[in-house]
Amino acid sequence: MAVRKYWMRAAVTAFVVMASAGVVATPTAQAEDVGIAHGRLLGSLPAEDVDTANDSDTGVTSELRSRGGSCADSPAAARAVAEKSAYTCSELTRGPVPATMRTPTVSSVNAESGTTCTTKMNNIHMDRMAYCGLAQITARNWSKEGELVGTAVMRVSFTGVLKPDSGVWEEEDSLTVTEITGPSPEWAVTWTAKCTSGCTATTPRPWAAARPMTKGQTVTGTVTYSDVPAPDGLDRTRPGAFVDAVPPNSTVIDSAQWSLAHDIRCDSYVERKNPGCAVPDVTPHVEFSKAEQQAAAESYLWARNNLTSHPGETSFMYSNNGKANRKRTCEEQSSVPFVPIPAVVDDSCDEYPFASTYQGGTDGGLCAEIVPQLENGTWKFYQADDSRPVTFNEPCIRSHVPSRQNKSAGGVLGNVVKNQRIIDTDKFTIGFVA
Repeated sequence: MAVRKYWMRAAVTAFVVMASAGVVATPTAQAEDVGIAHGRLLGSLPAEDVDTANDSDTGVTSELRSRGGSCADSPAAARAVAEKSAYTCSELTRGPVPATMRTPTVSSVNAESGTTCTTKMNNIHMDRMAYCGLAQITARNWSKEGELVGTAVMRVSFTGVLKPDSGVWEEEDSLTVTEITGPSPEWAVTWTAKCTSGCTATTPRPWAAARPMTKGQTVTGTVTYSDVPAPDGLDRTRPGAFVDAVPPNSTVIDSAQWSLAHDIRCDSYVERKNPGCAVPDVTPHVEFSKAEQQAAAESYLWARNNLTSHPGETSFMYSNNGKANRKRTCEEQSSVPFVPIPAVVDDSCDEYPFASTYQGGTDGGLCAEIVPQLENGTWKFYQADDSRPVTFNEPCIRSHVPSRQNKSAGGVLGNVVKNQRIIDTDKFTIGFVA
């Protein structure tokens, strides 16, 4: 009890004074001015102050590159000429993009990931839980004599949405024929999905067999991928596709083909109830609301700004040992017990760095112990225990926060961990909104 003597004395004194005046003391909400005696003032933050140090990761964008050869130098083309047979070759094409093909694709994804995927021509964009691509394909048809006699130009797009609780996901594919030259106005188009490692394209074709198409026509469909590693296993895969277009009486010698530029990671780790997939090269972002999480969010921001180590300024690394870490910082394994104080209604220990990170789990006796209070529109941070003065060199804080706000902040982090498929050693960033 000695470590909380200052706070207890202040609270008892205030109660006695009010009681003698005939006033009944009523606990006030944490978001209101409490008007109590304080320990040493450590700093303040305007209530409307918003942090922008770690904005949400916007994903990764890469050039869509062909995984096949070039039609011009294809060995199969030389064989076809030697054998006197007509042949067709399809490839991703660079250079100027026709005006009719410059519109970017925008595809909404599920509410769990809460993002949209947007990309430009000849690019792939990947978010944590989705990917999309847009490309131009040119198919060229040569006669038996090796003379170029026709072309078909196509605009293709694809969008995949990953699931945090399943190793199965769907990809929506679309192909539009924008131009055809040569004697045949109709070309047969085929799309075949592929993926690497333990992944399987269980529905590899978005439409059945070869689809006859003419200029201006569009065809759409869905392919399905499945990647479910063995229990406690992990797999990395890169889905892609082969696309062919061929006029009548010609043979396909090469396909336009591509794969994603970054891995999709699927795992079946036992600490998660179901398998799930995500893009590990995209860092998840956790955003705390100062209006909802109040003292909790303000404490995190204060610690990051004021402790000399600036915890969380760049990122945190998620840990599966959250329960054990919290015991060391806030519960029975701490060298200094956390004792609630009357100044904070429904007081609870809120640790930062978070227990569910590798930066967390420090002995609570080594943390700066603070009390956030909202006074006249400004959050002020006070030293909780004058016998353990705050030096700002501590690696962590223990903040006295109303339990509801503490749990709310934990729920925000937990939802991102679940819906963005964060697993042990994954990094994530944090930010704050008003």
